[in-house]
Amino acid sequence: MRTPISRHRVRPQEEAKWPPDQERVPSARGAPVHGHVSTRQELDDYEWAWAGSLASWALDHPDHPDSSQSLATAAVHRSEWLRVYRGTWGFVSLVLRQTPA
Repeated sequence: MRTPISRHRVRPQEEAKWPPDQERVPSARGAPVHGHVSTRQELDDYEWAWAGSLASWALDHPDHPDSSQSLATAAVHRSEWLRVYRGTWGFVSLVLRQTPA
């Protein structure tokens, strides 16, 4: 049986330490069999998709009561990402397999 991927946020400066972090995964949850550290490009793609999909929805639904708030939220998020926290965080994904009981 496959176990869902577990995610743990890792700052880029901590990236070199991530293998020991996998030891924090409780043994009862499973054994890590694969890991992936997201690249800067993958994180940028994620942020563009987050802000862009919200802005697109707002522009496609100008008469919806939440449209203007959604467009403003996307703009604030994009600005904060580009000016404040870009390069300060990342994802480590671990694939876990269930361990014998």
